[in-house]
Amino acid sequence: SLWEKGQPEAPLDLFDREHLLPLAAAAEAAAGGVASAMEADGEMLVEYPRLVANYVRILCYAASRQGAGAAANLQARVRQLQMYLAVHSHKLVLDQETTEALARLTL
Repeated sequence: SLWEKGQPEAPLDLFDREHLLPLAAAAEAAAGGVASAMEADGEMLVEYPRLVANYVRILCYAASRQGAGAAANLQARVRQLQMYLAVHSHKLVLDQETTEALARLTL
């Protein structure tokens, strides 16, 4: 896996490149009321909790592997995810493990 090869940023880049979570769209929706990709694609709604859980696990792993220099980038990703979750909190139910991991990231 990419983690084992010492490339903790690679899974995050994959999420960005493939737009697995429409994090940028959520920021736009929060700022200007633009419809998000989640609203446009109801079929994917079932997958988002699992995708968020995987993203949070990747962030946790990256946090444990990165030095202080990468902390700002990681915190920006956590804030972006939090904004996404705030916009879609009425549509997403996260499991307890994901919620606890996300809480640890924000400390």
